[in-house]
Amino acid sequence: GREGFVHVLSVRGDVGSATVPLILRDFDAAGVAARRAFVERALERVQAAAPSGAHFALTCSTTYKNMKSHLDEAPQVVNRAVEAVRRATGVQHVVQGAIRGGTDGSVLTLRGKPTPNIFA
Repeated sequence: GREGFVHVLSVRGDVGSATVPLILRDFDAAGVAARRAFVERALERVQAAAPSGAHFALTCSTTYKNMKSHLDEAPQVVNRAVEAVRRATGVQHVVQGAIRGGTDGSVLTLRGKPTPNIFA
């Protein structure tokens, strides 16, 4: 099935500081927001149990967003791609599943040029 996730990339630190970069992934903005809230609650629990004077910070940045909502606004793009596959292969029933993100297509889509990664 399709599930979002929180992924720890690494844990780095020494006696004075630590850094734990994470990736938050989900299939819509609400799912990402829920995962961020989960991480924020975890950080609050760690901070509450930490010695006084300890400092914690959460910094978030977006690497790419899910392109589905953008492609839903321009269904003709996916329809044309499917039609091209039909014409090129002769296959009449093209199975459409989740489109992989994190590629050039997702970046272009978010910049206003819907570009589904139908073969990724």
